[in-house]
Amino acid sequence: MCKLLIVDDEAGFRKQLSLSLTSRGYDVVTAESGERAIALGCRERPDVVVCDWMLGDHIHGLNVLEVLRAVRPQTQCVLMTGYASKTLQGRAEDLGIAGFLSKPFEIDELAHYVEMACRRPIAEQAAIPLAILEADSSGEILYRTEEAKRLLSRSGFVEEPVRIQDLFSAENAPRLETAGRRWIELPPRGGEDSFWLIRSRELPGSTKRLYLILSEEDRPVKIHSLVNMLLGLPGPSPVKLSWEGHILVFDTSESSRLLTQEMMERIETVCHAASNATEAMELCRRDERVSCVIVDSSSPRDVEGFVRQIRVEKPEVILIGTSRDRSAKRRFASIGVENFVLKPYVTYDMVSCLTDCKAKSGGARIDGLHAEK
Repeated sequence: MCKLLIVDDEAGFRKQLSLSLTSRGYDVVTAESGERAIALGCRERPDVVVCDWMLGDHIHGLNVLEVLRAVRPQTQCVLMTGYASKTLQGRAEDLGIAGFLSKPFEIDELAHYVEMACRRPIAEQAAIPLAILEADSSGEILYRTEEAKRLLSRSGFVEEPVRIQDLFSAENAPRLETAGRRWIELPPRGGEDSFWLIRSRELPGSTKRLYLILSEEDRPVKIHSLVNMLLGLPGPSPVKLSWEGHILVFDTSESSRLLTQEMMERIETVCHAASNATEAMELCRRDERVSCVIVDSSSPRDVEGFVRQIRVEKPEVILIGTSRDRSAKRRFASIGVENFVLKPYVTYDMVSCLTDCKAKSGGARIDGLHAEK
């Protein structure tokens, strides 16, 4: 039987999907947020994740897929969204999802994609290869990723250990209890010249724990955003923005759109992306929480038309112009866009501008700006 994880922050819709797919013979579990989906998905290791893109927290649907593929690389995904764009669809396709559905849709259409996903043979594609083990309350190892098997082999373990404690000397094994509170450094049994970095988390609704082990050369991965999501830890971003609402980036350059989206995601802010004025306007209409649009100057005629239209339909939205050309600042000002950030910019530059814009209305706060100066 194919196991599904349904993730949507709307309780009624989530229940509807669960009942419908359960009646078709699937084993279904549900989650209401990205954080809950990751915790539950690590425990259940579903065959298919049916996930909304925009969830009730800072973790979106594609994040959920990437994290769960680190645990089980064969995991398939059907992505749902009420805010479809070419950029989002492109990101989803890059991750090899089995289906992309724009809300609203018919249940039969979803069922078709789920059936295809359950039958679809694909190569394993972990976002980042991680040495992950699952153990019960006694320490018995119940599951290990292929990367964990490789790490153990490289570290001289001829036979696969039965218990998590068997990885370490009798003297060091008790220290594993502290790995749930902080990163700990331990040498593997028989390898006292090298050290592993270890962190663990409880899996909800069970007595099981998930352990992540990083070798010395893998230590930079510790600060990867997906690792923090996997472990249920706060993100490592030194810049935090208190911002009410969502952001939209309108840029004809795909790389610029993706870069800005990643910046906003790192500071836990929902960010849509549009490649043209029509798509940008449609996303603004669909998502009432869009409170700021970052507009590139590369298509002046489209930009002018978009600015005029959004001033009529959503005059409260903050507009920020961007360009590699300093003179574009004057062109933006001439059409009423007073805020400007010169490309290429880093997170600090954009967050500073966002904060300045919002501060004029007394609404934003920023912490840790010094970190990316």
